[in-house]
Amino acid sequence: ATGKLFSAAQDDTVRVWDWRQGIPDPQGHKLRVPVDATWARTLVLEPDGTRLIAGFRTGRLLEWDVAPERRSYGKIVREHQLPGGIRKLLWFGERSLAVGFNDARLFLLWDGMRR
Repeated sequence: ATGKLFSAAQDDTVRVWDWRQGIPDPQGHKLRVPVDATWARTLVLEPDGTRLIAGFRTGRLLEWDVAPERRSYGKIVREHQLPGGIRKLLWFGERSLAVGFNDARLFLLWDGMRR
């Protein structure tokens, strides 16, 4: 994922940019978001740079493969449904994902997002 910038917008898209050139990534500039997922409020890149995780206001977590050398680039590889709207995602170390919810709850996924 080196040289890539990821953005989420209220038009229900998650986009990939080549931040060095300021243009959409030529390998695939939109990641598929299921229609019922609404818009992503927060994005976090896995520490090894191969997976992007988005948190949605519906409580859904989506995980995409963003390793450019893999055939599965840009595909959803895992989904989770959590109880409540997600506001913030944060990695602790290499294996623990913290999820912050609208009502100030904090949820930790220990190894929950790893392959």
